[in-house]
Parts: sequence; structure tokens; C-alpha cells
Amino acid sequence: MSKPIHRLMIALSLALASTTFAAPAVRADAVTDANAKAAALTAKAPTPVAARALCLTQVAVYEVMTRSITRASALPRRTSP
Repeated sequence: MSKPIHRLMIALSLALASTTFAAPAVRADAVTDANAKAAALTAKAPTPVAARALCLTQVAVYEVMTRSITRASALPRRTSP
């Protein structure tokens, strides 16, 4: 992987991590922010690089949302006496 593409992927990962993991709960706003940051970072990149970066962003957002939903469903539920 060439250095500019490698730097782009690192910047995209950091932007995604700061957007997704900084929020206490996953919301649609976090997903929208991740997409906006990914699009801004890849605006001047060649089409294949931009497509791959946006794809990686979507996969990362999906994984974070899936894990947060799994964690929330694993919490014990309070039952009424």
C-alpha cells in the first residue's frame, strides 16, 4: 500500500474511532457523522480508494452497532416483584 493511501486509511480510522467510540451510545447521528467524515477525507482520493474507504467505514459502523446491541441485550433485565 502506498504511503498516501496508508495515511488516508489511518486518518479515516482515527476519525471513525473518535466519532463512534466517543459517544456513550450508538445513535444515527454517530453514523451520519462517520459517513460525513469519511466522505470529506476521501473527497480528493481516486475513486477506487474512496470506495474502499467508504466501504471500510460502513463495515466498522456496522460492527460497532452490532456489538453495542449485543451488549445491551446481554444486560440483566429488571423484573417486577
